[in-house]
Amino acid sequence: MVKVGQVFPPGQRLGRGTSVQRITGCFLPGPAIFRSGAVQCSLSVRDLLPTEWAVLGLLSCTPQHGFALARSLSPDGDFGHIWTVRRPLVYRALDTLRADGLIEFQGTEPSDAGPPRRKTAITPEGRRLVLEWLSKPVEHVRDARSLLLLKLAIIEELGLDPAPLIESQLARVRDMQAGLKVQLAQSWGGSEHMVFLYRLETTKALERFLVQRAGIDNRARRGTRAGGPTHRVART
Repeated sequence: MVKVGQVFPPGQRLGRGTSVQRITGCFLPGPAIFRSGAVQCSLSVRDLLPTEWAVLGLLSCTPQHGFALARSLSPDGDFGHIWTVRRPLVYRALDTLRADGLIEFQGTEPSDAGPPRRKTAITPEGRRLVLEWLSKPVEHVRDARSLLLLKLAIIEELGLDPAPLIESQLARVRDMQAGLKVQLAQSWGGSEHMVFLYRLETTKALERFLVQRAGIDNRARRGTRAGGPTHRVART
């Protein structure tokens, strides 16, 4: 497996079957030679799993150890109401992200119940990817309950402006609505009509949520500009 940040000089050959899927989003089925200029690998955003995004996003807020991350993503944790992850999967994600060069160890801290715990921090490449990921809308309505809410929660935790994500997500949702209205008009009834109608109503519910969320954030920004107190919005 090729690693993030690895530089290949001119003439470097990669063996047959070398996978760089986690790095560039492609797979090299046979030998490959970089004939001119050095090539440096950078991770493709789309290759991370939802749990890996959750862990990387939390680490973008502050360096943490694995136990604290698992607690945040437990059913009763701060982020577990959105995305729940069992502790072994949190540690597996940490191992994968560390192998990819997106996070790194940052010292240890004492533990009341065992050996010292190793703190993990996000790397510059990891932070760049998180910010890029946070700006992109989800492609499917089914991902709104998990990935979209996770993005909004991390944006709030980082103190960033959610407006760009909300606006791009609204545009995506309205495009979906337009397509579903055409499909609904062309359907002959029966189960097909019922499915299109259900999907259309689901996108309308998501649109209402986004509009409401945009209004909450706009009021919060106006309060900040006026010099009034700011209040964090409770996560749902």
